[in-house]
Amino acid sequence: KWGAYNASTNTFRFSTWGFGVWDFEINDGSPKISSMATIPSEVKYGESIKVNWTTNQTGTVAVDLIKDGVKVATLATVAASNNTYTWIVDSKIAYGAGYEIKLTAGTATALTSNFAVMPVLMLIPQSSLAIESFNSQGNTTTEAAKNVIDGNATTIWHTSYASGAPSFPHEIVFKVSGLTNKDTIQAFSYTARTDGENGRINEFDLFVSADKASWTKVATGAFENTGAEERILFSQVAVGTSATYVKFVAKSEINSQSFASMAEFNLFKLKQEVVGVQSVATKQNRSLVELNRGVVNLNLLSADQITIQLVSLNGRIISNNGVSLSAGTHAIPLNLKGVATGNYLVRISGSKMGVFTKKMVIR
Repeated sequence: KWGAYNASTNTFRFSTWGFGVWDFEINDGSPKISSMATIPSEVKYGESIKVNWTTNQTGTVAVDLIKDGVKVATLATVAASNNTYTWIVDSKIAYGAGYEIKLTAGTATALTSNFAVMPVLMLIPQSSLAIESFNSQGNTTTEAAKNVIDGNATTIWHTSYASGAPSFPHEIVFKVSGLTNKDTIQAFSYTARTDGENGRINEFDLFVSADKASWTKVATGAFENTGAEERILFSQVAVGTSATYVKFVAKSEINSQSFASMAEFNLFKLKQEVVGVQSVATKQNRSLVELNRGVVNLNLLSADQITIQLVSLNGRIISNNGVSLSAGTHAIPLNLKGVATGNYLVRISGSKMGVFTKKMVIR
């Protein structure tokens, strides 16, 4: 009766008299793969992503993690006939948006939908926070700075509004105790007063310091005009004892007043449980990669093509080097010339050894 070609599915549809509509796939022999995965727009560390596919290939499918168009990890190489792979989201992967999973079968590729990776956070008890200093407070009881860490959202800190009182910026410095160099502070939360808008903070900055002399900005932005808790992820993480002091700076008020108020302040650290990247790496060779003072030490069970990447905590690749290595031990120094101080990830991957990620601090 009639026919039509659908280029997106490579099928031809025929309508017949008395026998309905028939779809025929055109197989020209070229490699094809299609992603059948439905991935939530946001996944957390430790959650699983299931990727399904259809392909006309009989070999293997390479499963790679992509961020902003750049490959950041090899997740697995799977038999094409499996048609599925499940990845447990690794807490060593930098959190943020712009992730996709790429499937490669022969020369054919397919991408899943875009998703964001989010950390699993743990509240740092307010008992671990103490007020170190502040630039202004009103009534020493009902408007005291200490009220922001009392666990009660009905009490507030309010800067002085008396004649001649200081205007913006307003700040509180907290001293944080009980942290180790294994703790990674990744977020804070601000709760505005709930009994009115006076003093609700608009623009803010957050800094961390080990000594109150040198400060590193880890967050900046503007709050909503709401009494609900607002949680802010850091653009740069603060690790352990490097965040002995935290300085919150209020830069403006929602109604352009000269004073500020806040009901509650909290800090959050990354849950320390680490989920390993699923790959062709095994327990036998996971212990054969070490990072010591900027040198990658490898003990390879077989010859391999190795890629070593230095990656910032927001996912930007600083350096990307590949080298062919024989079986045995190797010491490969990282080229850190011109790299700024801070916290980084070093990713070491190979087609046989799998993927390893190590944290490195450059001082």
